[in-house]
Amino acid sequence: MKYGYARVSTTEQDETRQIEALVKAGVERKNIFTEKKSGKDFRGRPVWRNLLAEAVIGDIVVITSLDRMGRNYDELVKMYQKLIKKGIGLEVLDFPMLSTTTGKPAAEHKLIQQIALAILGYVAENERKNLRRRQREAYNSLERDSKGRLISRKKGVICGRPNLRENLSKRQKENINLWLEKKLNTRECIELTKLSRTTLYRIKKGEKNNES
Repeated sequence: MKYGYARVSTTEQDETRQIEALVKAGVERKNIFTEKKSGKDFRGRPVWRNLLAEAVIGDIVVITSLDRMGRNYDELVKMYQKLIKKGIGLEVLDFPMLSTTTGKPAAEHKLIQQIALAILGYVAENERKNLRRRQREAYNSLERDSKGRLISRKKGVICGRPNLRENLSKRQKENINLWLEKKLNTRECIELTKLSRTTLYRIKKGEKNNES
């Protein structure tokens, strides 16, 4: 039995091209599993797990490209090896060298697979690092308000978690200051401010970060 797996990272993306390629490769539409999940890892990807649960020895899983199966190098290698151990074939349409269903001599095919997987896995992981770098650069280029907080260009609002102190009453702030100055103990501060211990220590951590 041939199964197809098509994956896109977000609900806005379309998997139609992948499905068409899988059908062209001989996979029946009813046997194509589609998923809208990140390729960062295999956790939280129920459709992929359902596919593995249904496939048995001798079945073949077809993907259009290696990154449709995943982008994390370490997990990608483990999953690739897991399929081989379970006796499930793999076809990678845009890179047949990685497919485990070709008729090459076993030793030669295994060596080529290891080399190709190492290279492609490195490229996939490097792409993720570059994406995180671009996101970080975009985040750091945002404008800041008078308090040094980043402002979203799209929404014009403060980025990240709001300052916990901003929505507190004057009396709460006064008692927190007394607590920070060690003039109140934690239990007394909780009783006076009606805030949780976790919230108080988050405020304290924020004060230390601002000082640094």
